[in-house]
Amino acid sequence: MLEKAKANLDYWRGEYEKLKVRNELLMRKRELEVELAWSKVKRKSSSLNELKSKIESLRNRLKALMDSHGKLESEIKVLEGDIANVEFERRRLVDLMVEYAKIIGRLEAFNVSSTSDKFDDVISKFSKFKVDFEGLCKRFESLIKVYVDRVASKSVLEYRIDDLSSEIKFRERDLKSLEDEFKSIVAEAEALGSAPSIVRGVDDVYSDLLVVNTRLETLGEVSPEAEKMYNSFTSTFNDLVERARILSENRKMILEELKVRVEAWRKAISDIISGINSIYRGILIGLDADGIVRITNSDDIDNAGLEILVGFKGSKPILLDGYSQSGGERTIAIISFLLASQKFIKSPFRAVDEFDVHMDPRNRETIFKNILSFFKGEEAQYLAITPSPIIVGENVNVIFVQNVGGKSEVKVVSK
Repeated sequence: MLEKAKANLDYWRGEYEKLKVRNELLMRKRELEVELAWSKVKRKSSSLNELKSKIESLRNRLKALMDSHGKLESEIKVLEGDIANVEFERRRLVDLMVEYAKIIGRLEAFNVSSTSDKFDDVISKFSKFKVDFEGLCKRFESLIKVYVDRVASKSVLEYRIDDLSSEIKFRERDLKSLEDEFKSIVAEAEALGSAPSIVRGVDDVYSDLLVVNTRLETLGEVSPEAEKMYNSFTSTFNDLVERARILSENRKMILEELKVRVEAWRKAISDIISGINSIYRGILIGLDADGIVRITNSDDIDNAGLEILVGFKGSKPILLDGYSQSGGERTIAIISFLLASQKFIKSPFRAVDEFDVHMDPRNRETIFKNILSFFKGEEAQYLAITPSPIIVGENVNVIFVQNVGGKSEVKVVSK
């Protein structure tokens, strides 16, 4: 009755606690929903500011590219002027070189001496024009190379300017859409409540809200009468507890008595095992072996058990199992244990079937003699069953069973 009353009390205590927890969770859920709404506003505002910063950065980059483009255009114009001047000077020198080449030809035609001052002057000027022309050609090649590089850079800048301008337009469209979304979620958040003093990230709020919803689902439905029922069952339970206290004192007395009986059982078992060990070892010593029988889990009466250990030919006794000993050794150990334990078992009739299986002749003879010695002086009847030849002692009845054709008959054979 106490358990049933306690179960009812525990149930309604649980329901009452669930009711209080549910109310707290519902309040917490409301707070989290408001915080979540403003957290979304905060996140959207952050995205909006980030996009504005991105657009501003793109505009600054575009301005820098435009400035670089303007500088390149100015540099290209200067290069074009330099190239035109060099080209003009080259053509002028070509004309002069052609003119002086003709003069040299005429002088040579009139056999003017190459040592004359006039001839030397013409040759000197022609050589100078040639050197100047070669210098202008190198200058022209250098200017062309720089010019081509600047024109290529200008083309690349124009491509980057177009690409960046397109990206800015795309970002500005996104900004317009994001501003509309921001206005919408601000209105939704304001409808739920004022912004809390601290607004966490959306993921953190979502995580807490998920936990709250999960706990609410776990609680399930809770009776609104839980508090009233809990108070009622508390009063009933307290009355029963007093009755249970009296019963507990009586139970304690019974347990003390049981403890005394268990100790008596343990001592009796220990004495029996000690007696069995003495006989068990005596039998094994006659077979050039040794062993011991011990009790396990003696502190636990429900799980107590016995272990049989045996060792042959001077080896240390080990636990008897299906792997460590041969078949004959296991049979010797088991028969020795059974014989040793017969002194502590009351029975008017005992039978041992095929006790000598797997034994060699020497051990079979020794075991059989031990069995006969145990028979002597006993009021109980013993029957040893074996298909092997036996040694017949005095005052021993031998029963032969044969499988022959015809009708079975009972006969007595005597010496």
